Amino acid sequence: MKSIKTRKIILLSSIAVLALVYVMQLLFTGRSTVKSYKIEKEITAIEIESPSGKNRIEREDGKWFLSDARYPVSENRASEFVNAVKEIKVLGKASSSSDMDRYGLSEGSLIQVKAYCGHELVRSISVGKNSSTGNQCYIMLEGKSDILLAQGALATTFSSSADDIRSKSVYKISDTDVTGASVVFDSTNYAVVKNVSGEGELTVSTWSLAGSDEKIDSSKVSAWIKSVSNLLVDSWKEDSFVPDESQLKCTVVLKTSDREITVKIYSAKDEEQMLASCSETRWAFMIPKYVGERFFKDLSDLK
Repeated sequence: MKSIKTRKIILLSSIAVLALVYVMQLLFTGRSTVKSYKIEKEITAIEIESPSGKNRIEREDGKWFLSDARYPVSENRASEFVNAVKEIKVLGKASSSSDMDRYGLSEGSLIQVKAYCGHELVRSISVGKNSSTGNQCYIMLEGKSDILLAQGALATTFSSSADDIRSKSVYKISDTDVTGASVVFDSTNYAVVKNVSGEGELTVSTWSLAGSDEKIDSSKVSAWIKSVSNLLVDSWKEDSFVPDESQLKCTVVLKTSDREITVKIYSAKDEEQMLASCSETRWAFMIPKYVGERFFKDLSDLK
């Protein structure tokens, strides 16, 4: 009986050792098959051409812009594009160039991505389909005839319309930097100002109604200021669109020590989508009802 137990222990130990060796082989083999193609130069422009159109983003003074219209680009999207072309991790060869259709790399299907450092082309990638797992993508690198399997869902990353790439931010300021605000809509017309007393850690900020001794609740004013200190659009109107000023329903002005931001809303506060404009951008835009309602602030709500 003791002999049988001993043999079982030896057998189980051998299986465990073999399993460990197998796992280690898989790990080291997996590592050795990944080949990284890195770009050391700074990327200053990226062109993305797909069957649906062509977009070009360029970096200027630390910010990214889209097309000749100079639309501000979402910083997250710009970083996503730069990271995707900066380093390509190839997991292996998928096929020869004779299988273009199968991998989404035929004309009319592929996405052509080019990255530049100044005027120098530093990377050109033909992007095909994502793999069935969704975590890899079939690509071709310039100068190579093989279809490669690359890490990351690059087809998803670069299948972006101009509206997807464009920033949705109109403005973003710190609510604590706001020193005053005014609100005009219907019969409502008032302004609030911040009063600061004390110094350092003893600084106290309160809000008062401009030109009036009527009391307001500073905490309610602060909460409202915070709710309108960051404005994102639902969608942008076309470049040529100009709002009809006769349809203006609400105007809010936010003041800081060095800026004055004016937001105008041209829709009634019960509409699901509201047309708006802002002094921070030359393009009109649409915002959802729940965002627009924040600007129609009754004075009674601040008491």
